[in-house]
Amino acid sequence: IGPFTRHGEAQRMLRLLKNYPAKRIVKSRTGFILYIGKFNDTDKAYQGRIRLAEEYGINGNIVRFSEQGNRSYIYGD
Repeated sequence: IGPFTRHGEAQRMLRLLKNYPAKRIVKSRTGFILYIGKFNDTDKAYQGRIRLAEEYGINGNIVRFSEQGNRSYIYGD
């Protein structure tokens, strides 16, 4: 979820979403991004995205992480 321009904004959102597992704030080039949840398959990720929309009115993105050696790659939906 994001990007947020300030770290405090991301922290407020993090407190709002306290019932979601595996939350963390990451600094990116465009601001701060909040990662929520870790899912084993796409169906569960979509269920989490729908829950965000229904409960909080938040339109989140689903991303996939890939690591090769010491590099990390992020792919969006």
